[in-house]
Amino acid sequence: MGESDSEVERELERLSEELDSGNEYDRRAEELLELEAVLQNVEGTVGSPTEQRTTGVVRTARRVSVVDIPESYPETIETVAALAFDVRLDAGRETTVYTEWSETFTAETPLARLLASLDLSPDSFGDLHGAAVPLARVDGRYVLDLPSPNATDRSDKWVYPIVACLLLWGVVWLANPSGGLILLAWLILPVVTYFDIEYLHEASDWNPHKLLWPFLMGIWVINVPVGLLYLYKRVRAAGPFWR
Repeated sequence: MGESDSEVERELERLSEELDSGNEYDRRAEELLELEAVLQNVEGTVGSPTEQRTTGVVRTARRVSVVDIPESYPETIETVAALAFDVRLDAGRETTVYTEWSETFTAETPLARLLASLDLSPDSFGDLHGAAVPLARVDGRYVLDLPSPNATDRSDKWVYPIVACLLLWGVVWLANPSGGLILLAWLILPVVTYFDIEYLHEASDWNPHKLLWPFLMGIWVINVPVGLLYLYKRVRAAGPFWR
C-alpha cells in the first residue's frame, strides 16, 4: 500500500505542476493579447506586419507645419507645410499620413499625383473626403502610395506659343490686323499643339489625341474655342502653366 500511495502522490504532484504551467501559459497569453490591443491603438502600427499595400478612407485633411510630423514618420517632407490626412483603415482603425504641401502646383507634386491617381482635378479637392486613398506600409507605419513622378526630357514651354496664337486670333477678331498675323497664327498653332501633346503624354495622365487636336487647331474660327478647351483640360491634368 505504501508504494501505491507514493505513486499516487507523485502523479498528483505531476498533475499539479502541469496545471500550474497551464495557468502560467494562459496568463502570459493574456498579457500578450493586452499588449497587442494597446499596440493597435498606437498611431501607425495598425495592420498586419506582412501587409505592404492597402487603402484607407479619408476622414479629414488639414495643413500642418513640418515640425508637427512625428520624427518616426518614414518619409521626408521637404516643404515647410504638409497635408495631414486622417484615414480610416479596415476594422474601424485610424492612422495619419502626410504629404508635401507645395506653394506651386505642378503635375510632379505629390498632391497632384495623388489627385491624378484618384482621377480628381485640383478644383475638386473636396472630393477627397470619403475617398479611398492608396497606402503602403513602410517601417511599421503607413504612407501614401503615390505613383512615381513622370520624367520627361520634353519641354513644357510649348503651351506659351499656343496662348500667343490664341491671343493673335483674338486680336484678329477685334482689331482685324494684317493678314500676315492671321497666317502666322494659323500655321503655328497646330504645330506647337502637337509638341505640347508630346510633353503631356509623358508628364501627365492625360493622353490627348496627337492628330485630332492639332487638326482642330488648324480649322479657322473653331480653333479658338477648341484651343481654350484644350488649355482648360491641360490645366486640369498638369496644373497651372503660368506658375
